[in-house]
Amino acid sequence: MEIKLGDCLAVCGKDIAAVTATPEEAVEILAEKLVNDETGVISLYYGEDTKEEDAQRVSAKLEEKY
Repeated sequence: MEIKLGDCLAVCGKDIAAVTATPEEAVEILAEKLVNDETGVISLYYGEDTKEEDAQRVSAKLEEKY
């Protein structure tokens, strides 16, 4: 797996689950790997570099899918 400067890492436990171009892609890949029939809540935390509307868009997408 090649990682370049500016890539986003999707980390699951001690493993790199994916290398993506955007944080949104990383979140979607992690959700696919982690969410199952027993999942009751998905919590998203974002830093100051993330715009609230971007976080809301990702949240809405996850809510629609799961």
